[in-house]
Amino acid sequence: MALGDIVARLKRVYDKLIAVAVLTAFVGSLAYLAWRVGTVQSAQEGFIAEIDAITPQHPEAQPVDLTPFELALETVQEPAQVVASEWEHTMWVPETRVECVDCRRPIPFAVENCPFCLALQPPDPKDDPDRDLDGDGIKDVWEIKYGLSDRDPSDAETDRDGDGFSNIEEFLANPQTDPTDKQSSPSIVMKLCLQSLIADPFNLRFKSVISLPGGVKQFAINTRGNGRTYFVKLNEEVEGFVVVDYEKHLRRMERFGNVMNLDVSVLTLKRGEKLIRLTMGKEVEYSEYTCKLFFKVDGSTYTLKLGDQFELQGKQYELIGIDSRGGRVVIRQLLDSVDLHVRKCAESGDDGTPPESATFPLDQGENP
Repeated sequence: MALGDIVARLKRVYDKLIAVAVLTAFVGSLAYLAWRVGTVQSAQEGFIAEIDAITPQHPEAQPVDLTPFELALETVQEPAQVVASEWEHTMWVPETRVECVDCRRPIPFAVENCPFCLALQPPDPKDDPDRDLDGDGIKDVWEIKYGLSDRDPSDAETDRDGDGFSNIEEFLANPQTDPTDKQSSPSIVMKLCLQSLIADPFNLRFKSVISLPGGVKQFAINTRGNGRTYFVKLNEEVEGFVVVDYEKHLRRMERFGNVMNLDVSVLTLKRGEKLIRLTMGKEVEYSEYTCKLFFKVDGSTYTLKLGDQFELQGKQYELIGIDSRGGRVVIRQLLDSVDLHVRKCAESGDDGTPPESATFPLDQGENP
């Protein structure tokens, strides 16, 4: 066959030859890829097997034995007791040792003088009558005396003898009572607190003087805001006050070029032991107070003004003083004339009963 015929045949089937060549190359690529995947998987399995072969095999974990720890803790809590005078002749050390203030050597805690240099040591802090180690408000010497803990502040609010008073209330009582004896209890007034204290501005104002026949003086007294006018004479009463004195005073002053006399006379009112001087035409800077006392035992309340009396568990008391700035009142036990201070209730309430919103003025001073 001539070369020309061969070329002519190839020209007629060259596209098929190209397709066969491409297909052959594709099949070959797939076969190579499959071979590579198998090789990589085999290598991965070999790597994992190699890692597993070098990983140490740990034994099964066992529970921790706490015996050594418990023995050490017991030793710390209850150390060996050694007589101080013999401590230097034994291999053991005293229960507590401190550093000498002078020679700095370790010495027994309780000695007064260093056994080496004889220097006087500071007193035992436990002997400090004012020390309060746990900060619960009760002095350590008192807690130790009655078997309470000087390191646990929570025992201040407990009631050891079940008499209704907490340990700190028995400590603060005057005189102090025995927290282990139910028959020894503070005054029941310790269960009182000041729930509210509200100022009531003084309501009366000296307005004028009227001269009646025979030289008798009649005084016009207005209520605040001129709501009402009272006409009273000396020794007569107005809203619980008695008119006890009148002093005439005139003050010369110049106004608009004219000299005139300004009446600044003073009218004195009295209620109980309290005297109030009213200057004509001026309001009095004086406030009465209404207080409400809360009794923690049964939740009862007492609304009082200065001088009012009330009964508490069969005993009579009188409100004799109000300290608006300090937020407290003073009541007097009428049986023995003992004065007792009642402080305001805690912000969160007492014994589960929240107090009313109280008003405690800070600028009014004490109400006599």
